[in-house]
Amino acid sequence: MVWRMFRWGALLGLGALAACGGGSGGDAASGGDGTLQFDLTPVSVSATVGGASPVAYSTVRGSGLADRALYEDITYTKNGLASVQLYPDSGSTARLQMDFKPPSGLAPGVYNDTVLITVCFDPVCAQPMQGSPFTVNTSYTVLASSDSGTGNSGGGSAVTPQPVLPELAVASRVTLTHDVVDAEFSKPLNAVIMVSSWPTPALYIYDAASGVETQRALSKVPKAVSISPEGLWAAVGHDELVSYLRLDNRPVATKLLNVSAVVGDLVLDGAGAVHVFPQAHEWSGVHSIDTAGNAERVQYGTYGGTRVRLHPDGTSIYGANNGLSPDDIERYSITAGAAAKLRDSPYHGVYFMCGNLWFSVDGGTIITACGKTFRSSTDATLDMRYTGGLELSAPASAYYGYRIVSLSQYAVRGEIALLEHAVYECTSAAASVAIKCVSYFNVYDGDSLLRTHRYSIPPVAVDGTNYAQRGLHVFHRNDNARVLITRLNAMPNKAQEYLLSVVR
Repeated sequence: MVWRMFRWGALLGLGALAACGGGSGGDAASGGDGTLQFDLTPVSVSATVGGASPVAYSTVRGSGLADRALYEDITYTKNGLASVQLYPDSGSTARLQMDFKPPSGLAPGVYNDTVLITVCFDPVCAQPMQGSPFTVNTSYTVLASSDSGTGNSGGGSAVTPQPVLPELAVASRVTLTHDVVDAEFSKPLNAVIMVSSWPTPALYIYDAASGVETQRALSKVPKAVSISPEGLWAAVGHDELVSYLRLDNRPVATKLLNVSAVVGDLVLDGAGAVHVFPQAHEWSGVHSIDTAGNAERVQYGTYGGTRVRLHPDGTSIYGANNGLSPDDIERYSITAGAAAKLRDSPYHGVYFMCGNLWFSVDGGTIITACGKTFRSSTDATLDMRYTGGLELSAPASAYYGYRIVSLSQYAVRGEIALLEHAVYECTSAAASVAIKCVSYFNVYDGDSLLRTHRYSIPPVAVDGTNYAQRGLHVFHRNDNARVLITRLNAMPNKAQEYLLSVVR
């Protein structure tokens, strides 16, 4: 068993609650003066082959557990279930979230599973709570496309069906002559900055207004790119090397900076340093290189694979780790010239973070790839505190559901535009699954964070074959037109694989 420690009262505010009322299937656990009550009503969901993966929830309530450490372990069969997670729903309840496998990967039929939740007062479970382990039974019906039914739920559960949406119309589209390893946007140049590995290692500057693209050769295959805050310099990460180059027409030679790591992600700050986060999924350090003297400093305490961004205030970096369970977000100070970890969020496994993050224009809000929002603050008691979230097509989990892959906010109007996709279908290496990739283009009000528009990104026909478009990057051009980079999933011809579109 894998035990996870948590404090129900402090975390969920359950101390003043009475036992759960309502729902036909409940069971209570007690320990001293504290109780937990699970809604154990059997969960029933269905989906059609080719449709979205169902998600269901069961409610957990409690009382008398303020500040008391508890330990939980969740085990489940995996006939139809993909993942199960327990996390706070509001200040008064928790939810057991059950993500089911994509129907596209299952044959029509009924898939039954059992979820066991064990709750104890000690890490070896010598003191289990009364009634533990608790059992939730699930039934998942996969329907052939000709069958009727779009999904239903048993007591205490909810399923998110996907409606038919208008297709995103583009004002212009070009097929790129290269792949896209990573991309960012330079506001001063009104240009998309892309790095590629094929047909040759290079950095491309794509003028978003004229459509003119220029190429800068790179000496090694790129891993990631970062643009300086003023938008005129780029740092490109490689295997034990960083290329540092000017993006405008000033005749400045590319400078090669040494780094003792394979670059996973990097940040070029506005104070003359590049901060490299290693690629390998292991505990290591952040490598900070002085761009003037090419001197490297390493501060240990990060996990390889972390995705990072420079905070708009220029004094800190926030990161979302990958490869750790549970995943988290964290903050690094760069005021001393090297990136030193300050803290991570106060939530250990409470929220899925999904391995990436973005900021609102003013830097006050952090948006994770799972759509959850957190406060950004120099006050440690307020920093990375949960504030809400953006509505996605279905809740994201570690491997399934929908996830934000790119986000941009237009400073003038505050509009947020993002790309989300079905995680399993859009990242699968199997062509039979990849062709079912679904990406959406969403627009939100920047103040209320309410979704105002949602479009599907349609497949593109090439030589008589339809290829699903996987959204990769979205940026706001200086005139508020949106620039999208997409990839045709399962496209065998690299010369036709990547597209750049403008959406007005």
